Amino acid sequence: MGSDAASIPGAGEPADTARAEPGVDRGPLLASVVMFVSDLDRSVEFYRELLKMRVTVRTTTAALLVGSDDTQVYVRRMGRAPTLWAASAFST
Repeated sequence: MGSDAASIPGAGEPADTARAEPGVDRGPLLASVVMFVSDLDRSVEFYRELLKMRVTVRTTTAALLVGSDDTQVYVRRMGRAPTLWAASAFST
């Protein structure tokens, strides 16, 4: 049922051959990815710093981070943000 990658034109080749060094297999490249998170602010800051991306769009439930090579990470808040329950759980 699976497709044979060898039968797909361009499979296994870098998407942008101008940036690839001759004879170097960089493996598959991604153009964009969507991350579903519970804490949007914390996640945006983490991925922005880790991947050296800039935030180009920001709403209350989502953010778009873009890299210098135009790769995109969509960070989308799903569910409720974590709460500081530990302090309130033990108070009387």
